Amino acid sequence: MVTTSQLTGANFRAENTRMNTWQKIDAENLVRHKSGSYYLSAKVHGKKMRKSLQTKSLRIAKIKRDEMLKVLRAGEIHAGEKIESLRDVLQSLDFSFKNNPSLKPRTVQYYETILDILERTLPVEKSPKVLTPGFLKKWWMGICENYHSTRANNTLSMMKKICKFLMKKGSLITDPSEDLKRVKVQLKDLTVPTREEFGQLVEEVRRQNRRFSEEAANQIEFMAYSGLRHGELMSLRWDEIDSDSILVTGGEGGTKNSEKRYVPIVEPLKVLISKIKSNDDSGLVFSTRSVRKALANACERLGLPHMRIHDLRHLFATTCIESGVDIPTVSKWLGHKDGGALAMRVYGHLRDEHSRQQAAKVKF
Repeated sequence: MVTTSQLTGANFRAENTRMNTWQKIDAENLVRHKSGSYYLSAKVHGKKMRKSLQTKSLRIAKIKRDEMLKVLRAGEIHAGEKIESLRDVLQSLDFSFKNNPSLKPRTVQYYETILDILERTLPVEKSPKVLTPGFLKKWWMGICENYHSTRANNTLSMMKKICKFLMKKGSLITDPSEDLKRVKVQLKDLTVPTREEFGQLVEEVRRQNRRFSEEAANQIEFMAYSGLRHGELMSLRWDEIDSDSILVTGGEGGTKNSEKRYVPIVEPLKVLISKIKSNDDSGLVFSTRSVRKALANACERLGLPHMRIHDLRHLFATTCIESGVDIPTVSKWLGHKDGGALAMRVYGHLRDEHSRQQAAKVKF
């Protein structure tokens, strides 16, 4: 039985933890996290929100706060304002995404892709009242038939947000998307070369003897040996590379999940780094050129399946797992925040295959 004193003590500890996590400061609509980062804390259109401003500078935080509040308050269709058509809603969302300083350019670009799907599949000139359960059921069937499961689910998520927004504004009484369910995500087959094929790829890129060929080959090797995203590689500086690990920050734009991480330097990467090491410890490791074309052309010349730059991350993860590294650890190196759930879905079959191979060695 929990006593009153114990309950009071527990509440005190919980409140104390909360106060230690968030610090009030002498600036309107701003709070500071225990990490030192500033957050916007405000009430917008009747809803309390807290958003990271991705800075530890109070001066910059105040500037970003004003920009973000302007977007959040101006981009919405205000209460009482009549919504004539679905296009009004899509344009309001488009404005909010494009002018939200907390969103990365690639995130904005992806949201615009989803809005484009909605604009092409909805009667945008008609009133929101056209969004009936029957209409949306047929619409969702069409989306599932014409788009990959991941893209379809993200489109449905945007539609559900639109319906909730229209209910809040009084344009809809009930949620017509309530019965629409997400589809099971169908994972794409991984396209990773064998070790021999990868060696051939790198040499094929390097032997072109063009101005960018050597660096392109080095970039391809670096991504395959580290699992870095191309954007992370392009912002990597020499002073972020230690003797046994790499600090991945993502540069000014940050990493995909806005968190820094450390990636160990495996032996082939150590050899590559020693070969390309620069005397400028503060400069970028690579230039900002893309290796997409060089990689695609090399695959074509060698008669290998087409490879994307992102497949180099798959090659890194696959090699690590086949070498016996557990999936949660590989997930951490890749920068996933879900503790390995995504990596388990993508690479789980590799773990199972490795397990079967190891089991075959057991003799009684």
